[in-house]
Amino acid sequence: MIYENIANIWFLLSVALMVAEVVLGMTIVLMFASIGAFAVGLLVVFNAIAQQAITWQIAIFMVGTVLSTAIFFKPLHKLLKQRSNMPEYHNMVGRTVTLLEDISHDNVGNVEWSGSIFKAQLSSDVASKKIIVNKTATIVAVKNNVLIIKDIN
Repeated sequence: MIYENIANIWFLLSVALMVAEVVLGMTIVLMFASIGAFAVGLLVVFNAIAQQAITWQIAIFMVGTVLSTAIFFKPLHKLLKQRSNMPEYHNMVGRTVTLLEDISHDNVGNVEWSGSIFKAQLSSDVASKKIIVNKTATIVAVKNNVLIIKDIN
């Protein structure tokens, strides 16, 4: 009985994987598995694979996933990156950091952001000459892996 609807199961798996792709934040990984499941569903519908050959279907699903990843990952990744006009570190700008040491216009120091330690320097447009340890500051930019910060008034 399950074999009568096996193509529908593959199509439903394909849709479920694509929905999971969207819900989990467009990681593009599950989309390739969705393509593999859809391919198996098509092969079963057109009798290229026997409905009872579950082992072959699973093997073709895995191969289809790997092939679709190999073929489409780089072009799709490149396309998504081109469409993004945001700078690489856009999620950091505007966030607050805690100073782990004094930072002035003359020296680069360490700050903590999101549980990680980063190098930081004081923004050139900041009037104060120094921000002291354990104070909080705002990230205004990221240049050469160094956070540019200003003090919070």
